[in-house]
Amino acid sequence: NDSVYPGTSVISPMRFLKALCRAMPCCQQVAAPASSTATCLGMCPPRGPTKGDWSWAGNEYALHRSLLADAQRTGKDGPELLWATWEVRGVLKAPPYAVLLDRQRQELVVVVRGTLNLEDCIADLAAQPCFFDPFGMATAQEASSKDFDDETGLFAHYAMLACAEDLLEQLHENPKVREMLPVSGSTLAVAKRVVVCGHSLGAGVACLLAMLLRRDLGDAVCYIGFEPPGGLLSKRLARETARLGWISAVCANDWISRLSIRSMQSLRERVLDELSKCNRSKLQLSLLAAAGLLEQTPLLSQFCWPFAALLQRLGGGPLHSDDLAVESKPYLVKRHIERQSRGADADDDMWFPELWPPGRIAYFRPTTEVLWSQQATAWVTEWARPEDLEEIIISYRSVELHFPNIILDAYDKATKDVKS
Repeated sequence: NDSVYPGTSVISPMRFLKALCRAMPCCQQVAAPASSTATCLGMCPPRGPTKGDWSWAGNEYALHRSLLADAQRTGKDGPELLWATWEVRGVLKAPPYAVLLDRQRQELVVVVRGTLNLEDCIADLAAQPCFFDPFGMATAQEASSKDFDDETGLFAHYAMLACAEDLLEQLHENPKVREMLPVSGSTLAVAKRVVVCGHSLGAGVACLLAMLLRRDLGDAVCYIGFEPPGGLLSKRLARETARLGWISAVCANDWISRLSIRSMQSLRERVLDELSKCNRSKLQLSLLAAAGLLEQTPLLSQFCWPFAALLQRLGGGPLHSDDLAVESKPYLVKRHIERQSRGADADDDMWFPELWPPGRIAYFRPTTEVLWSQQATAWVTEWARPEDLEEIIISYRSVELHFPNIILDAYDKATKDVKS
């Protein structure tokens, strides 16, 4: 976050060098448990209750710096780190997470990391639905049939649910964390509420974990997600999480919050429909795609626009629909005939069960952007519906808007807009 220009993904050499110096172990100024001991002959600060970190505790120090910066910004005491692990335990296992205790607010905070390695990518892709009824909403018939109906079904993303169940098991096995959980009806617990949060894949796992924890802890559990996956819960479960007041923050056209098997199917059908009306060759389409990439990429668009214009000209210029072009494409002609012969009911069978993002959607939208870098200088926050995120937008900016530094910049500027 500290190595790029604010609100962009463009690296600043000077900021990068400063961030590198701040990350050195001997430069850390962080608090740690009294039971821990200093390392590197006393030059490095003590290390806290963590597992799976690098030998120089780079992840832990980064976490402490973030907590310290937040405490300085809010003027409140920072939370206490109870446990954190960066251990990658394999596919369908809990991703790295941390457990924090905020004594001032009497909250136990569970933070789950997002996608960062191959195992996380596999968890993202294993998106087949599985029956899930954490709120006891299913009738006996629904529980036995395990219906995947879009409107009435109770199901969730299979891999993320497996990760959430593994994480729940780890929390219960950790005695220090277990004793902090606010057992229903107990007045002795330090924490009165459990807040589960995460980013990207971590937001999906966090939501499912919150739903599992709610079985035992009831209303003492809440969820806040940042850029959650678009294909997480069935409509019925997503509406229930919204009714509970759980919140998912989505940054404009971030592609992850719009990504699901159903949205990819819709994108595929739209692409094939466009190809059926296209009279350009594959080479021309490749040239047009390269020109579009140069035009949309910050910095490159300022210096490479003559080359982009040349590529567009070689590609035949802007695309126009040609209804007669499909006649020269046997596969697309066959597809069109098959779709007409199958009928509406058969066409519905090809669609994957629809999955939605969880909770109420807080949608952050830029209102002013710097042209050369696409840096947003002003943001507003609006409530959105899950169905508003059904369309995937393919662009460099859609990927960039998933980066944490840009998301944090959007939150800060949207907060200033609300205050003003």
